Amino acid sequence: MDLEDEGVDPEERLAFQRADALHTARDASAITAWDAYLARYPDGRFAIEARYARALCLVRLGRRDEAREALAPFAEGRFGRYREREATALIEALTR
Repeated sequence: MDLEDEGVDPEERLAFQRADALHTARDASAITAWDAYLARYPDGRFAIEARYARALCLVRLGRRDEAREALAPFAEGRFGRYREREATALIEALTR
């Protein structure tokens, strides 16, 4: 993912960077930031990565059902092979 891509709207880039800065937070602030990015840019340049990062935040917070739901499109190949294997492994781990 190239955040310096000249074709990316600077506001979109900033929204993604804000959410990414909170990504390792152990509270819901990161999910809120990813939701804000996705609400404003549902088909944005970084939307797929934002969806996956949001799912990881749900995993970290122990929100298992929501995490499985967020990971399912990746495991099912809806985004091609992007993170398919990782999402499948996480879903399996969350199911145990």
